[in-house]
Amino acid sequence: MFWEFSEINKHKVAAVDEANSITFEQTLMEAEKIHSIINTKCVVLMLSDNSVGSFAGYVAFTHYECIVIVLESSVKLSFCQDMIEKYRPQFIWAQDSWKRALRLESSFDIYGYYLMRTGFAPYEISGSGGVVLSTSGSTGDVKCVWLGYAQMKKHAFALSNAIGFEKDDSAITTMPMAFVYTLSFINFHVMLGATIVLTNRSFMERQFWELFGIYQPTCISGLNLHYEMLQLVKFFEKDCSHMRIFTQGGDVFSAEMRERVKEYCGKFGKKCYILYGQTETGGTCGLLSLEEDRGKKCIGRAISSGSFEMEAADGSGNGELIYCGQCAMLGYVTDAEDFKCIPKDRKVFTGDIVKRDNDGFYYIIGRKKRIVKLSGKRVNLDDIEHYIGILLDTVESACIGGKDCIWVFVASKQDERKEEQVKEEVKRFLGIVHVKLHFVYVDSLVRNESGKILYAKLEELIDKDNL
Repeated sequence: MFWEFSEINKHKVAAVDEANSITFEQTLMEAEKIHSIINTKCVVLMLSDNSVGSFAGYVAFTHYECIVIVLESSVKLSFCQDMIEKYRPQFIWAQDSWKRALRLESSFDIYGYYLMRTGFAPYEISGSGGVVLSTSGSTGDVKCVWLGYAQMKKHAFALSNAIGFEKDDSAITTMPMAFVYTLSFINFHVMLGATIVLTNRSFMERQFWELFGIYQPTCISGLNLHYEMLQLVKFFEKDCSHMRIFTQGGDVFSAEMRERVKEYCGKFGKKCYILYGQTETGGTCGLLSLEEDRGKKCIGRAISSGSFEMEAADGSGNGELIYCGQCAMLGYVTDAEDFKCIPKDRKVFTGDIVKRDNDGFYYIIGRKKRIVKLSGKRVNLDDIEHYIGILLDTVESACIGGKDCIWVFVASKQDERKEEQVKEEVKRFLGIVHVKLHFVYVDSLVRNESGKILYAKLEELIDKDNL
């Protein structure tokens, strides 16, 4: 079994949201009820949100080492149906709206979540189960990462130790449970017997701060966007005595926000850690304390669960960052057949080009592939480029990505109405509201002799500080 409930205070609250709370003892009882229905290791698809019902199901399925495919409850019906067809889960754990949308009957429900049988037969699974997370964003390139339970357990302890998180601490959620960032925090809360505060609210909503005031979490984690919202609500203007740990990851801290948070933490005795990682590494694999800040491109050093290497270092000592360690993914999966075997190569090639200083700190200086993170989601710029080409009806265009921003280079001037239409369509395509799109008009796109676009030349036309 995955969770060691015998070593924690069962009477303590495990999770709480706006409407419900559940103790560790109750969580275990509900897990046993669910196990009596599923009766065996199986494949479960979870349509998750940040609620006690979602939490209880996740703990139950992972405790009995099922394969748990965790998706956001906000995904489109067509996407969900496609995932069901590919992975043939025997059960689905979701809210009532999904029960109606999928037209399935439930055999168990708790806290607004329902356990539904799909009718698919169990099939061969190699190893001891695990959690499956999508890395596809919304661009249709569906690729999932399979994380093993032994790796998740080691990662939970390594991350909690790295940030100094203890059993009396508690974090409040800021991102969906289906993000590895959030899930890794949930994991070490359960491991340590700590209480996690679950909410789907944003910092800009009154209900978030009501929950924050009642339960007084000691830890906040988020993207640069979340810290900008904290600035807007004037959080950094006075001490919040119960808060002691801040973490930031998923994208790059802006220089201004980095200094603001560093100043706040120094003034009031808080800790802030910049986290680096990918779904493939099980979440955070590198960490940098703002107390030893070395600039915005620094990702620190590897946490204790693994190590960093560089491959194909050039003459200057730069190369692709490789994560090696116990928390690396079991592998990529695209359908049910991929669960029959576990790849032996446990190295993760991150795609980030890095350099290393004499103290062992790593700095990202570029990307090997055309993938960027926008609001914490990995997005393939080629997918966006192709989609914009369709919207502009074959007009020549190219894309470069930066910090929550995309520059669209177009070889033919568009009127303002068309430009705004394209921007809104791309935002819908990505499912990311906060991304900024800037159109840059050029006479023609610079290409090499074989016809490939020279993106480095296009970068010279924009503000590199935002890349």
